[in-house]
Amino acid sequence: MKTFFWIHIKKSGGQSLRELLQPYYALTDRSRRPECFTSTNSECWNDILNNYRIPLGTLQFKRGLFAARHLYPDDWPQMLSFAFSREPISRCLSMYRFLLGDLTHVATARGISFNSEEERFGFFLQLIQGTFQSETNSGPCGLRFSTHVNPMWNDVTDDSGKVCVTEIFRLEDMLPALRSIYKECGLSAENLENSVSRNQTKKERVHDYLAVAFGPTIEKLYEGDFYLYHKLCAPV
Repeated sequence: MKTFFWIHIKKSGGQSLRELLQPYYALTDRSRRPECFTSTNSECWNDILNNYRIPLGTLQFKRGLFAARHLYPDDWPQMLSFAFSREPISRCLSMYRFLLGDLTHVATARGISFNSEEERFGFFLQLIQGTFQSETNSGPCGLRFSTHVNPMWNDVTDDSGKVCVTEIFRLEDMLPALRSIYKECGLSAENLENSVSRNQTKKERVHDYLAVAFGPTIEKLYEGDFYLYHKLCAPV
């Protein structure tokens, strides 16, 4: 029987997936007293890896490779490892809303004010670019910011740019994808069948104009993520 390993991509249905993966996904304390890999058993390693507070050194933003290389060097090829890809522009807008407080703090510290939403969002994209170019894991805005804006591409590829997880699904295919995973792993899908409506990718009309105005910039920043979503996601 196969075991699965889920790579949580930030702002891509994490809360819903943690609920839907019960009782097969072991939960840990991710904020008050985070566990580390050496302090607990291997069934908790998946949730520990999905906690951005856990230091991973040079592989901080390449968690699939970290799991394959350091957690399961012998078992990774046989495991069903997977991640969910959210439409990249929708994900970027969700990051923006979630990290608005971080953005405001950085802008205030730099003496920057905004006259429009477009200016604020443009500054947000500049911070992302600065984060990608930083030589430290925390970047110019802190680890929480750098983790949440990390391209999905980094977390699911190895050093050569080869995808190192078994499957990548579109976020909107969450339930059918999980059914297929449970079936392949020989697990009961009772929790899925009893589930109520979960968080889905939402289209925020108030931000449609940002998607249009900054779409090309987002596509350039997240080129690999667009490729994953439009070309590599597994059909279900």
